[in-house]
Amino acid sequence: MSTLPDPETPPPARVEPVVLPRWVQLVLLPLAILGVVAVFRAAGPIVLLFIVAALIALLLNPFVSLLRRARFPRGLAVLTVMVCVVLVVTSIGFLLSNPVADQVSAFQKNVPDIVDDANASLADFQGWLDRNGIDVRVKEEGSTALQTLGRNLSEG
Repeated sequence: MSTLPDPETPPPARVEPVVLPRWVQLVLLPLAILGVVAVFRAAGPIVLLFIVAALIALLLNPFVSLLRRARFPRGLAVLTVMVCVVLVVTSIGFLLSNPVADQVSAFQKNVPDIVDDANASLADFQGWLDRNGIDVRVKEEGSTALQTLGRNLSEG
């Protein structure tokens, strides 16, 4: 049996292209696009979740393939890679927690000095505005805002 076509049979008839009526192009196509946009807006967080999961799977696939070549079953290879990822992320978290906490407490202690420096710069700017005849008052409002910001940062 030969899979080659018989040279005596005529080629298949030409298929006519599908032509959409103009009203379909002008009405239904924009409505379909708006519908797709509405669905993506409604399901945006879920779509984002699936995109992130797909990217993680794509990035971790070479490690799973490496374990598969070492005769690991696929499920065990995926589990091993995921456990390793969790261990690496938690280790990084533990390693960085103390330096970040130290920097946050140092920043919290320095907030009053930073606010004082900003108030001094604001006073200098107000002096420049006054010397150049520009009638704008920024010092009072700015210092009040800076004091509130400094108080909130110190408390937080």
